[in-house]
This record gives sequence, C-alpha cells and structure tokens, in this order.
Amino acid sequence: MQCHSGQSLHTISTAGVHTLKVWMVDPGLVLDRLVLSTSTIPHSYNGPRETSAGIDAVSVIGEEETLSVSSADRFLRIVNYGTLEVRDADLHLLGDLWNYGTVRVIGDSELNIGGNLANFGFLDLLTWSGAQSGSVSQLGNVLMREDIRVENLQVSEGDFRFEVPSYRGHFYQLYESATLQSGDWFPVGSLLAGLGQNGNPERLSYQIPISEFQNFFKIQVD
Repeated sequence: MQCHSGQSLHTISTAGVHTLKVWMVDPGLVLDRLVLSTSTIPHSYNGPRETSAGIDAVSVIGEEETLSVSSADRFLRIVNYGTLEVRDADLHLLGDLWNYGTVRVIGDSELNIGGNLANFGFLDLLTWSGAQSGSVSQLGNVLMREDIRVENLQVSEGDFRFEVPSYRGHFYQLYESATLQSGDWFPVGSLLAGLGQNGNPERLSYQIPISEFQNFFKIQVD
C-alpha cells in the first residue's frame, strides 16, 4: 500500500466563510484528513487534533505579549510566542499547547492539558510543585528546581560573599536564622527580582558581614 501526502499554500484575501472542494481524480483514493493552518504546526505522528466548530480554535500569544492564566480561564489550544505564566492557578486546556516562547509555571499550579505540550522554546519549572496531565514533547530548554543554587562562595575583607543565578519572573529573598528552627527565620535586605531570560541567568550578589556568632542563611525563591 502506498500513502501520499501533499501541501499547498493559499492566500485568502477576505474574511468569512469559504468553500474548499476536493476532486477524486484516481479511483480508490481515500482522503484521510485535511489540515488547515495559519501558523507553523509542530511535527507529530498523528498530526494536530481536530478543531471544534463554533469555538475560537487557537489562542495566540505574540512575541511581546504576556498572558497570566487564572483558574477560571478555559482554552481550546494555545500557541505561545511570548510569555505564558501560570502562577498558583490551574491551566485548563482542551487541546495542545505549542510553546515557542516562555511558559512559566509557579507554585502548586496544575496543568490540565488534554492534548500535547510541545516545547520548542523555554519551559520554566523552577519553583513548580504541582501536577500535570497530558503528554510532553520536549524539544526546547527546561529550567528545573535543581537550577536553584548558590555559587562563588568566598570570604573577603571581613565579609561572606556569594552569588545566586536569577531568572526573570522569580523573586529572591535572603533569610537568616540562629537556630534553624522553622519560626526563627528573618528576612535580610530587600526582595530582589530575577533578571535572567531564556535559561541564561544573571547573578545576584550578596555580601554579609562576618559575625562572632554562628548564623545560618538561606535563599527563598518565589
């Protein structure tokens, strides 16, 4: 058995209802499906899912746009070229999520994806602790919890100094404790916003005067 596929590009100059006619030229021809798209479709074995009639098929996030999801939002499909942020919320998506930009998932958010999450861009899961349904095609970059770390520790001129790689969309707070008890941690300095983008961190520098008393420090990332 031989299978053939083909594609063609058409310019449609007017909005509204259009008619597509398919003519059978060869006997025994079986038409399996027609795929109409106004944007690049990620490769998959079965192709994209069917479009539900009467529903806005694709929510497109532009390169300079940011969409912050709330738990009340419902989507059929999302194509993201900008930033999609799910912060302590649930993403309800009937079909696929195609990511060419940044998807940032924070806190105990849940990703309820009926189709496939195809990541061709940057997937930020740095502080994510929630759950996800649906399949994932990982062809881009992923930021995970293990990317939170302290670097370049040194003692210089009576100060304890270190750096923390930071990423945009997250906030960093230094805490101090003398006992390590849960209720004995106090913030030191101000809350700092992360600066790095697309998996390329920019480091935040910390400088703490050395004391004669023993103290413990930690970095909390939101």
